[in-house]
Amino acid sequence: MKTSPLKEFNPMHPGEFIKVTFCGPLNISISQLSEMLNQDIMKTEHLLNGKEDVTPELASLLSDVLGRSRESWLIMQNQYNEYHTAPLIKGN
Repeated sequence: MKTSPLKEFNPMHPGEFIKVTFCGPLNISISQLSEMLNQDIMKTEHLLNGKEDVTPELASLLSDVLGRSRESWLIMQNQYNEYHTAPLIKGN
């Protein structure tokens, strides 16, 4: 039994990516990130915990604050969503 190639690649939620790549190494707190994004602290916390999706508007803010392209944030969210909603495909 094989899994689909999509199931073999487990993409990270953008919020987890932010925690691992930016918040941890740069010692940025949730409240600091909330201020940088001009967002509610609960919305930022939900994003970092994978409970908030990156919308086009949020992708623009993340791009401005963290430096990746708007499209890269949206692609990362899309890959995460597809992985977690794609059915497991059984092969021969």
